[in-house]
Formats: sequence, C-alpha cells, structure tokens
Amino acid sequence: MLSERPVANSVSRTHAKAAKTNSGIKPKPRTKRIRTVQGSCNQCLKHRVKCSLDKPACKRCLRNGVECNYDRFTLKWGKVLNIDTQADNKDGDRSTSGTSSNSGVYTFSGRNAKPLFTLIKSINDKGKRVVSVADNSNTGEIHHVSGPLNSAFELEYFRKVLIAKLHAFGKPLSEADMEVAKHSPVLQNLIGTLTAYHIHNTNPKLLSSEEVQRRKSESIQLLVEKIHQETAESGSVTDLNDMEALLDACILMSTLDSVIDCTSFDIVPTHLFGARAILNEIIKRDPSFLLRRRGGSPLTSRLISIFVTMDLVYCILTGESTTCIPQEGWSNLSGCDCWFGTVNSDDPFLKVMEALSFLTNSQLLMKSNNLRGSIMPALEQTFGLLMELSCPTVASAWNIFVAGYADVGLIYYNRAILGANIDDEHVQSIVGKFITRLNVGPQSPSRSGGDIYLLDHCLLLPLLVIGAHCIQESQQMFIRRWVGRAILSFKNIDSLFEYFDKLWSVTRIGPNTDPATTEGIRQMNWWNLFGEIAKKSIIF
Repeated sequence: MLSERPVANSVSRTHAKAAKTNSGIKPKPRTKRIRTVQGSCNQCLKHRVKCSLDKPACKRCLRNGVECNYDRFTLKWGKVLNIDTQADNKDGDRSTSGTSSNSGVYTFSGRNAKPLFTLIKSINDKGKRVVSVADNSNTGEIHHVSGPLNSAFELEYFRKVLIAKLHAFGKPLSEADMEVAKHSPVLQNLIGTLTAYHIHNTNPKLLSSEEVQRRKSESIQLLVEKIHQETAESGSVTDLNDMEALLDACILMSTLDSVIDCTSFDIVPTHLFGARAILNEIIKRDPSFLLRRRGGSPLTSRLISIFVTMDLVYCILTGESTTCIPQEGWSNLSGCDCWFGTVNSDDPFLKVMEALSFLTNSQLLMKSNNLRGSIMPALEQTFGLLMELSCPTVASAWNIFVAGYADVGLIYYNRAILGANIDDEHVQSIVGKFITRLNVGPQSPSRSGGDIYLLDHCLLLPLLVIGAHCIQESQQMFIRRWVGRAILSFKNIDSLFEYFDKLWSVTRIGPNTDPATTEGIRQMNWWNLFGEIAKKSIIF
C-alpha cells in the first residue's frame, strides 16, 4: 500500500493542473530555492552553498585550500580597481589616488577587502555615485604596500593552507594541533612570517617585498634573542615545552630560508645545525622525546619529520656530516603525523629512509676511516633492499613514490660509494626505469578535479637526483615537465629549474658533442654535482 500512495498523489496533482489550465488559470511557476547568500564568493556561488563572507577568504574556501574571490573582479589583496565617481573619493579605509577628481584607484588590502557591491554601496552612501568600475591590476605605475596581516588569520592560513602544502596528501592541522604555538610568541611570529612569504610568493601584489623582508628580519632577531636567552640560562632548568616551541621555530626558519624563500647564500647548514643543537639538548634532558611523538604535539611531529628529512637530504648531497638521527631513529616516526602521512613501522618508505641514512653515514665513515672491507657486506645488503623496493609488484601511487626514493639510494650507491660515472650503464639504467615508471604510473584525481599524479609534488628529491644524471635531451625535457607540475609557490622550485638549466647546458650529450666535453662530464663526481645547490636550498 505504501508504494501506491505516491502514484495516487501524482495522478491527483496532474488532474488538478489540467483543470487549472482548462479553466484559463495559469499554474504558478515554481521558484527555485535560494541557497546562497548575497555577496557570496565565487566558489560558494558555484557550489550553491552558504558563504560565511569572511575576508580575505571565507571559511569554506579556507577549509578546502582553494582561492577565494568575490564578484566578477575577483577582489583579493592587492587587487586594483579604477572606480569613477561623480565626486572626489577620500576615505581613510582605502588607498586612493588618481589624475582627476572623478577617478579613484582602490587598492584592496586585508583591512578593506569586501564584496564589490558593498564597496559601491559605501561610496554611494557618502553622496557619490559610481559611474564605472575597471580592472586596473596590470597598471605598472601602481604600487601596493600592504600593512601587517591579522595574526588570527595567519595562524589559520598556516594550519589549513601552508602546512597542508608541506604534506604529501595535503592534510591540514586542526586548531587543537596548534596548541604548542599558542604559548610561544617566537613560534607565532615565525608562523606569521612563513604565511606572509607564501602569500607574497603566490602573488607579489598581495604583500610587498619590503613588508615580508621586514617581517623576516624581525623574526630572525626574535629567534636569535630567544636562543641567546636559553644559552644564558643554561644553568637553569628551562621548561621543555618552551624548548619544543623553540625547536619548532628553528625548523620553520630553516624551512623558510631553504624551501619557501631560498637565497643565494649558503644558509642551509647554519639553520640545520642550529635546530640540531636544540634537538640534541631536548633529547639530553628527555631521552624519550622522539619516542613520545605519537602522543605529542601534532605540529611538532609534522615539523620534526620535515626537519629530519631536510637534514638527510643535506647529508646525502654534501657528504659533510652524519645525519641528526641514526638510521633506526626513523622507526620512531611510525604512527606519527608526518609530512609523508601516518605510516606503520614496517612501511617501505621508512625502510628506504633508514637505508639512505645508513648509506650516507657509512660513506662518511669510509672517507675518514679505512672501513671499506668491513662495511661492504652491510652496504651490499642495503643495496639489495633498495633494488627490491625500486621494483614494486603493484604500481600504486605510494609504491611508485617509495620507489623514487629507493632510486636515489641506488644511484648514490653506484656514484658515491662505487665511484661510477654519470654515463655508467647501471646509473643510466636506473634513470631509464625511473622515467618509465612515471610514464606508466597510475593517475589520481586532485582535489580541484584535474588529473594529476598523486604525490608528484613530493618527488622533488628523486627528480633532482635523476634529473642531474639525465644526459639525453628527451629525458631532461621529461624531468622539466614533471617538476613543473609540482609548483607550490615555494622558491626551491625556482632553484631547481636554475640548477637544471646550468647543469644541462654542460651535461647534454648528443651526436655532435665534443669528446673532451664528454670526458669532462664523466669526471663529475657526486659532490661536484650537488654540493652547491644543497647549501642554498633543500629539494624534497
């Protein structure tokens, strides 16, 4: 009986509609239910959901990590509109200029960004009438210098957008995960500075170079003063929570100078060794500090995983130091919120990172001591493990990601330990397999709906090492295209492109390559290849 009721109702409605039509009464048109809010951003309008109208980004866009803009002129920080009115525009809430009394150039900042209809209404309410609005963002004579960002927005942007871009799967942090930052002015300051630099890198019009450089100088001063304070009070027992926040701040400063805003200075070892010293001091006071990461601060766990990876990358590429944690230390990160996700202790990625640590530390020991004969069996065993992990039986995105890092270890073993040349048969075989694997690997949909390879933004270290050993132009162009897919508004990408341009102009081998040039390429050892870039930026 229940299934018959909708049919009966449908029939009765049809007869009623027909009766109204026959009697000359037109049926009332159905109105579409409005689910949007006046002034909604374009993203919320597109998905027909209610918008919180927060500026510069609404809650939904901030949560999803997508660009938030309003109206057809895409209002956002640094947007420049030329608004013609019937009267001179003088409003302290906006930056105005113009050649005539009827024209005002409005530059939108974090304090005054608002939907366009609200802006026009506020102008009209003052006895003016808007005649026309034109997008003038590309005018070269207009310069925008923004004021400080809002600290609450910086914290939210960092945990929802920036820290997610430093995660393999784009995972943000919750507000509770940021607890360690709430009690540390130095850490809060560094979070704000990283946020400002990322926004500046995304669009320089949003924040000026002068503003972000000023903030960076201030952060360096605060960090140095805090470190000096801790050093001066070395006799006293400093709160370990304060030391943890200081460690996080040092890691963020290292990330800023070596990933987000790389410079031409050899600054990487300075930051890494500074963070190492603080980590060692914490471990000296609390030997179980790394073991307790599973139940500790998610922010600290995420940053420590980033730091030990940056440290490992530096050690692999320069050979100037042993890693800050021993190879077995990577197992302490199992079950933690790391940049590569939360993995079990037997995950192949942790095995690869352990193997890379063992290789680079062993190589350093062999350079300083005559241990080659006694350590080679263990090195050969590690090589066999990496060979196995570089040939996954299931071509999943994760396995291909792990295999890329295993390829780094295989080339390192051949080049740095066995002394093979760039054009060595085994080296070039690894290069070819890496490129083939990426060519035939699975595709995964991105959050924005486009087809991009999952984790391709985390393959920068394998792309650096493999790319440096590509001697065929077709292979080099493939690597260039793949790196181009990983752009995340981080300057280490620019450093990588510059490095490849300089290197490939020398190492490209073709049918007309001079034999002397080929011989010079063959003599480039591992340390010649990577020593310079490794001290200026971290590629991973």
